[in-house]
Formats: sequence, C-alpha cells, structure tokens
Amino acid sequence: WIREHEMNPGVSLAMGCTLEDLGRLGNADVNLVVSYGGLAAARVLEERFGTPYVTGVPFGEAFGDRLAAMLKQAAAAKVNYCGYQRLETENCGGQYEGEKQSSTVIIGESVFCGSLAEAIELDTGIPVKLLCPLDTENRLLRSGDLETPEEDDLIREIKNADIVIGDPLYRALADGKQFYELPHEAFSGRIY
Repeated sequence: WIREHEMNPGVSLAMGCTLEDLGRLGNADVNLVVSYGGLAAARVLEERFGTPYVTGVPFGEAFGDRLAAMLKQAAAAKVNYCGYQRLETENCGGQYEGEKQSSTVIIGESVFCGSLAEAIELDTGIPVKLLCPLDTENRLLRSGDLETPEEDDLIREIKNADIVIGDPLYRALADGKQFYELPHEAFSGRIY
C-alpha cells in the first residue's frame, strides 16, 4: 500500500524490529500510527526528531487514498493528523449533521476500528458508530463515536443497533443482532 502510493517504507516498529531498525527511526519523514499503543512512540519520535505522524490503518480504497494523501501532507507541513477524522470539506451522505444515527456499531480499539468505521462509511455510505471499551484519547474518536469502558454503556448502544462488529466475546451482548466477528487480542487474547 505504501509503495502503491509512491512512498518508501522505512522501519516497522513492531515485533521482530532489530537494533539496526531502531537506529533508522529518526530518518523518517512521517510515521504511520496503526494502533493507540503506538502513539506514545510516535510522540517520542516527534519530540526527538521532529517527525510528524498520522494515525490510521489503510482500509478500503477511498480511505486508503485519503490516508496516503495525509501522510504526504503531514511530511511536507510537519503537522500531525488523525487519518479517520472527517475533514470539514468532506461529506458521506450527510450523516454528520448532529449526533450520528447508525444501525451499525463496531466495538474495538480506537485507531484500528476508527479507521475501519471510516472506510466502511466512505466506501458504502453506511454510517458506523465506534464503541471503544479501551483507554484512548477523545481526539482519536470521530464525532458520534464513544469511549465505552463500562459494559452497561456497550449494552445501551448495542440495543439501538441492527449490526454489531466486534470480538467474538462480545457476541453475548449482541443477542438477536446480526454479528460480524472481528477478533482482537486485547479482548479475547489468542483464543480467536
């Protein structure tokens, strides 16, 4: 995806990263943060080397294109972006007027699932509400998305949904709803 958008990949700061890889981190023009867990490292690299970052995971064609454009813009302007935050000039069926009404919810980590929700909206026009039961920052949530640390918060939001996307352990909360499994280690470990 990075090469397809005429960028050169550098280092993947993940398991298997070598000391040589770590030594090259300061050479990047921009960093792509694909999970909330990687945000602290991106902030250290910004402070130490002046490297801006963009949060997001390149799902779908429209969102992938937007994320690539934001990476290039962030590198040039030395500013940070949340890739799945809707820009004021963009519209996806007008559902951003007031509180987002959605019959589809996705339960999960803010960056990964925020990106997926935005990609679904851009590619299909179907509004999706993110319910984030994990620690996150409000600026990593889109308008209408919710941090839902309490099970009661999840249950209340799921009641209003027809479709639920989430880790299989949440299936019990989605009784009677159409459920799509999206396994995540933070919820079910390595079970799924």
